[in-house]
Amino acid sequence: VKNAPADKIGTLALAIDKSAPDKNVIANMMLNAGMERKYETLGALLDLQSAGGTRGHGAIIMMRVMNDREEIFDGKKQEYMSLMTRLIDVCAECEPKSLSMTMLLAVYKLPEGKEYPELVEKFAAAGADPFLFKEEAKRFLTNKYIEQDDTASADKWRARIDDWQTAYTAKHRHTFDTLFGDNFRLQDLLQPATEQGETGLQLAARARRLPEVMRALERGGSLALDDVFNEPQGGESAIHLAIDRGDAAHLLAPEYWARKEVDIVSALETRLSDDRKKWIDMDTVSAQADLHRLQKITDDFGAQYQLRPRFG
Repeated sequence: VKNAPADKIGTLALAIDKSAPDKNVIANMMLNAGMERKYETLGALLDLQSAGGTRGHGAIIMMRVMNDREEIFDGKKQEYMSLMTRLIDVCAECEPKSLSMTMLLAVYKLPEGKEYPELVEKFAAAGADPFLFKEEAKRFLTNKYIEQDDTASADKWRARIDDWQTAYTAKHRHTFDTLFGDNFRLQDLLQPATEQGETGLQLAARARRLPEVMRALERGGSLALDDVFNEPQGGESAIHLAIDRGDAAHLLAPEYWARKEVDIVSALETRLSDDRKKWIDMDTVSAQADLHRLQKITDDFGAQYQLRPRFG
């Protein structure tokens, strides 16, 4: 298999995959082809309709191809862009997180002229999340171009990413509204709702509909920590998505978690990734949680003994 010619690899891959359908044969062969820089073979494997995606290898393969842009693909822009576009399309279907993280790598190469702007555009058009890591792409490009005294490029990319963010939110809001409407129940949001396996809650975070989600709690239902912190395979948790958009306060509502007697501060400290934790003001969240916990104790004590205010 390792030394099979590119024009024969497809037939061979299908035969092996048929004999061992549970081994992710084609995806693993794509990974090997990428690591060995056999890009003609990789292209042939991408042609297979039964490939079923890269099974989590998409980011690694794309990174390998991108690293070879100035060597193997020197003077071959069309060939490079064609292969990357096909990989982007595969990841868009089943690896949204890989797609978004790899777009960031392309962004990091832009100011030095080591990546094509058109490639970043393709990532965005395919659905890469322009909010990833608290708007890292916008922040990086703005700061880097300003360091280079190129304010025109800083302004251009900031405006371009603003457009992507607006379109991204509108797209997911349309999907959310189509699936759930306005009078949804919270429990309806806790089941897988998208082809990528994201729940309605995660979709609500992408659509920036979390205020409505928290209001839905008043109509019934309950959120658990797992609903907020769990990640679908290849995707992001609701809390990560909320932090990236500056919307975390809605999900962290200390009064809600205090009523449930859940230590939201401990959950943040133990379950939140370091790259998102730095964007949370833990001292403020902790102070608010303590205040509402004390208020709950006071309310429970008053209810137990039926205390009433005395006047006069």
